[in-house]
Amino acid sequence: MGQAPIYCDAWINNAIVLQHLHSPAMWSVFQIQDILGIDNNLRRENPNDERINIPANPQHYWQYRMHISLEDLNASLAFNETFSDAIKSSGR
Repeated sequence: MGQAPIYCDAWINNAIVLQHLHSPAMWSVFQIQDILGIDNNLRRENPNDERINIPANPQHYWQYRMHISLEDLNASLAFNETFSDAIKSSGR
């Protein structure tokens, strides 16, 4: 098996999302960070910027602000087509 990676590379992120999409569960629910994380062009360079909370810090309240606009996400045709195909192939 080997040692677990320190950060979740795009290919690992993609494998996890696909595994969940192809599970027999009725629903697959993802955080937007997980969806954007499957594409090297859309994910943030620093994975710590994707955190919604820091559990050890009680003063750090849950928050997340998407780093790209919805218009830019909509214009990412290759990502949208790939993700759409993944959803369709899962039978959802």
